[in-house]
Amino acid sequence: MRPHKLATPALAALLMLATAGVGADLLAQEAGEGQEDAGTREPPKLRIDPIGLVRAGLRVEPEDSPRNTGFDLFDARLGVMGGFGSILEYIVHAGLEPRAIDKEIEFLDVALAVTFMPELHFDVGLYKAPFSLEELIWRPDIKFESRAQAVTAIAPGRQVGAGLSGTFLEERLEYGVGLFNGNGKSLGNDNNSFLYSGRLQFNNVGPVGFRDEFVIQVGGNAAFSRDSAVDLARMGGAPALHEELSEFRGDRFLWGLDLSTSYRGFFVDAEFLRAELDPLQVADAEKLVAQGGYVEGGYRFLSGFVEGLLRYDTFDPIGGEDRDYLLIGANLYYLYHFRFEMQYAIGLHDSPPTPDLSDGQFIFFVQLRL
Repeated sequence: MRPHKLATPALAALLMLATAGVGADLLAQEAGEGQEDAGTREPPKLRIDPIGLVRAGLRVEPEDSPRNTGFDLFDARLGVMGGFGSILEYIVHAGLEPRAIDKEIEFLDVALAVTFMPELHFDVGLYKAPFSLEELIWRPDIKFESRAQAVTAIAPGRQVGAGLSGTFLEERLEYGVGLFNGNGKSLGNDNNSFLYSGRLQFNNVGPVGFRDEFVIQVGGNAAFSRDSAVDLARMGGAPALHEELSEFRGDRFLWGLDLSTSYRGFFVDAEFLRAELDPLQVADAEKLVAQGGYVEGGYRFLSGFVEGLLRYDTFDPIGGEDRDYLLIGANLYYLYHFRFEMQYAIGLHDSPPTPDLSDGQFIFFVQLRL
């Protein structure tokens, strides 16, 4: 199970009970195969691996920024992940929500996965809906301090639900589909409708790691829900729309395309996302549209320990000015656990400050991961 994929201990217990029957049958079948050498076969073992992340550093903000200059704790997360044999996988993951004002500790992922075959996995719990290339990257692995504006505003993110995923063609083709509550981490549903989300991606080499050959990956995703009271305020750019979007009622259709390429130490990633909102509470209301994306590239040198980055990040919110930013960054990696990053943001075309960026912003942070 990927780290980005498990809401409360009680939910985890219910999920274990719900999948116990299926898991027991599959485990019995696995143990029963080859009974002639049962004496030499080791019984399945419970795997428990700790996962954690701490990001802290210095934030220097310009005068017109809504944030303050000073030292900040960007992230603090801790959890466990693992599995039982080759059938069941789990993740329980909690931490500070970086964008919350009070930064209270909350569950981020609580999920189970049952693997029937490489082409078919069943996932259930609180985890990220299959949507957006960058949203599905675990936070320690994103290139900059925060994700792109359009990804943060449009991608559904973590939801409570269930879905199917798997790979074909020697892991070159990967898919994920899911049915979710549609109102984030809440266990209840806001109405009798659900969020339907799906993603499909293909790359030319299979599992992507440190490779010398040319790698190209293309992906696409779509999602739909009929909402009754969902917070979509990050899609808005005008204060007058805040109340309407923070309790949005209507149809929400999301889609996006992405491209990722790499060759030795070079890489280029690009993604475009679009949200189309059709309010139901206002007669003859016009469709509301938010869209944007990013193009980023970089190069790793000195055996991959140093990385130079450049990103163009653009977002056209609902009822507001376009927000175009150029980000310049550098990462220094030390083994797997440590990372040091510096990034500088430049606002283009008199772009106003965003919840994460402002013209002249400088960030330096240290990352420790388990």
